[in-house]
Amino acid sequence: MDLIQNHALITVIAFIMGLLFGSFATMASHRIPLGEELVFTPSHCPKCDHKLGFLDLFPVFSWLFNKGKCHYCKSPVHYRYPATELLMASLFALQYWKLGFTLQCLALLLTTVCLVISFVVELERKMVSRLMILCLIPLGILYKYSVNAEIIEYFAIPTMAFISLIIINHLYSTFKTHSSYKKNTILPNDVTHFLIVILLFIEIENIIEFFSALTIISITHYFLIKKTKKNLRSSVILSIIISLFFYNLMR
Repeated sequence: MDLIQNHALITVIAFIMGLLFGSFATMASHRIPLGEELVFTPSHCPKCDHKLGFLDLFPVFSWLFNKGKCHYCKSPVHYRYPATELLMASLFALQYWKLGFTLQCLALLLTTVCLVISFVVELERKMVSRLMILCLIPLGILYKYSVNAEIIEYFAIPTMAFISLIIINHLYSTFKTHSSYKKNTILPNDVTHFLIVILLFIEIENIIEFFSALTIISITHYFLIKKTKKNLRSSVILSIIISLFFYNLMR
């Protein structure tokens, strides 16, 4: 039997690949806010700076084997590391199961890596990675190409969103009711840029569907953070990421 035709087996392989990329995402989400190099610097413990050995780098299993602690200094290793790896693996498996061995699937898998890194960085550092935004631009173009989008679709939605957000921010700045409020825009610039890039992945005919999902998730998230007093800015970023995942997996 042709290996590619064995859908279940390749889905398992996609899950394993997701674990590996999840391990990379945990490393990248730690290093990017610190401005550290991602490719050539060996993996090391952030507490004792000891270089990690081969047996320390198995996704999930190394964390379980070491009982959630560094093998060398015994410092606690946060559960977000295996959680991120399992999340990435699950998303890889789901997207391959849905789309098969296609260019569209490849574009979305690479996009998933960037989004999961962005998700973790926003949760932990309350920032949008410019590197991830730059990586998402060619991936959005690749995705549009994979679904045979018209040339106008590469630019139409992001351009309309950019113009709309400028108008909304201008109106908000002009008619805001609380003059003591320091912010002059509804969304910070980095959040605006992130949303515009995300819209590269949305087809024109599905724009209402995406924003409906974004609205529902944002409202739900707002009421959740209202009780826990979490950062509203982070709520917007996380809602955008979750909406894109939901949009791609459910349609």
